[in-house]
Amino acid sequence: MKKVSLVILLVALLISGSACGYQTDEEEQLAGESFAIDVINNCTDDIYGFHYEYYLQGNAVGGGNVVIADSVKTPFPVGDSSLFSFSSADFPPNAGLASFQLELFVVGKDSTEMKVEPLLELAAQYGERYQFELTGNYSDGFTIAPLID
Repeated sequence: MKKVSLVILLVALLISGSACGYQTDEEEQLAGESFAIDVINNCTDDIYGFHYEYYLQGNAVGGGNVVIADSVKTPFPVGDSSLFSFSSADFPPNAGLASFQLELFVVGKDSTEMKVEPLLELAAQYGERYQFELTGNYSDGFTIAPLID
């Protein structure tokens, strides 16, 4: 019964996600009215997914969950990136993106969530790709910072 409940919960989480999510085709993500946030995993502990919420001017707009195709059984490889794409359809009509915020949570093997610090805040623009590095572990916490070229 516990396995059935977990499967139902995971399916519900996947269905509840917005049009945003983990993608691999960068050109598709940046075409038209969209922008992307690329999160590179350099954590010292395994992470099995992400939960995210996004905001404009501090007001909740949407959110979702990201896991590798086979659910929470496979961790995201160290050095790999997760591309979160946001299109104009993910925001209210005529919304300005100058106050975009992304709250990110790491999902552990047991499906527990740990908040990533700090809250990402950026003046997003369509057609752009923003790169960040995720570091840390479950003992000390997870942090995210802009990736400097």
